[in-house]
Amino acid sequence: MMSVRKEGRGTDTVRGPPAEAPSPTSRERILRKVSESGGITFRRLARGTGLANGVTDYHLSGLLREGRLWKATYEGRPHFFAGRQPIDGIIALTKAERVAWTLPINRAVTVKEASAMLQMPPSTVRRCLAVLQAEGLLGETKEGRSKKYWIKDREALGRSIKAKVRSARDR
Repeated sequence: MMSVRKEGRGTDTVRGPPAEAPSPTSRERILRKVSESGGITFRRLARGTGLANGVTDYHLSGLLREGRLWKATYEGRPHFFAGRQPIDGIIALTKAERVAWTLPINRAVTVKEASAMLQMPPSTVRRCLAVLQAEGLLGETKEGRSKKYWIKDREALGRSIKAKVRSARDR
């Protein structure tokens, strides 16, 4: 279907292709960035979306109130995650479980990417990934000289973490 738009002051009309889809809103951009990253700090989110700090803060507050995002402090910095908070007492988790929970769901990452995303040293991330792989929670593929890791079964990871939190609460 063709759209009609007026040009100038007169009644002249120009027929042309339909207007393009509107660009995503600020909240959509924030949600997409948080979902892709698996867990992201405020600074990385603001830079990644290209939004001003005030705009990012305003929309993050709204998304947190709506329950579309949740926030956890890790190594002294707040990190934002998509969806509802999966468990109570995330502090009771081991470092390896925190790494696993913050890895992106939809893509494989290298140790270097995970290290930058989690703001942890590569040696720590590598050690945590080895633990998770031994438990059968991660898959691995080799591309050239680098290895990429992905979460095999997010539900199994969630069950493992919930059981650990319950046992820590019962002590």
